[in-house]
Amino acid sequence: MDIEFIRYCRSKSSAFGNAARKRDPEKAWKETIAFLDGYTNYGLSIQPTIELWNTSQPSMERLLSQVKAEYGETDFESGTPYRWLLPKKFDPKLLQLVFMNKDHPTQGVGPIRIHLPFWFEWKSIPIPVLEKYSDVFEYFNRGKHGSFSIIIDSRLFIQSEFVIPYGLGTIEASEFINDLRSKLPFKLSDSSLVCFRSKLLKNGKVTYKSYGTYKKFNVTNAPKATLGGSL
Repeated sequence: MDIEFIRYCRSKSSAFGNAARKRDPEKAWKETIAFLDGYTNYGLSIQPTIELWNTSQPSMERLLSQVKAEYGETDFESGTPYRWLLPKKFDPKLLQLVFMNKDHPTQGVGPIRIHLPFWFEWKSIPIPVLEKYSDVFEYFNRGKHGSFSIIIDSRLFIQSEFVIPYGLGTIEASEFINDLRSKLPFKLSDSSLVCFRSKLLKNGKVTYKSYGTYKKFNVTNAPKATLGGSL
C-alpha cells in the first residue's frame, strides 16, 4: 500500500536545527518542556553531556569546581572544552548550572553547555494512524516519532526532526502543521517540511522518496486544530 507523509528535517547549513523563540535560555527551556509535556511522550535517547569552556578566568575556575563537586572528575580532561558524560537520566540540577551562569563572561558558545538528546512520540494521533506508519517511524527514528536534541548555553538550540503521519494536501496534515506553528518553541520552517511517498523496489523492499517541500506546494492553511485533541 502506497503511503505519503511529511518529515521535518533541517539542513546542514542551519546546523540541523532551530534557535528557540526566546533568547533567554531559562524562558526558552520552559517553553520547550511545556511542548514536550503537553503533546508528546518523551525520554532521553542517549546520555546527556556537559561541556565547560574558557576555564582560565577566575569565575570559570569556580564554575569548574562546582561542576566537579556535583558530577565528579571530567571524562575528557585534555584540551578545551572540559566534558562530562552523565548517566542516562534527566537531572534538573543540570539546568540550574547553566541558568545561574548564563551572565558570566562568555565566548561564542557561552561558559557552560549542556546537551539533552530526547526522543518523543506524539500523544494525540490515533493509534490506527500510528500503526499504519510504523515502518516509516522505524525507518527514520528507530520506531520513535521524532527527536529534540536540545543544546543549552547562553541560548537554547534545538536540533529537531519528526514525522507527521499524514499526506500532503490532507486536512489532517494542514491542521496538525498549523497547530505546530503556534505550539513549538521555535519557528517552524516550511522549507524543512519535506514531503515523502513510499516506493516499492524490484527486490520487494520498500523505500521512501522525497518529492518536494511543503513550502514549494504552497499548501493552503486549514482551520486550526489542537495537538492535544483527536486529530
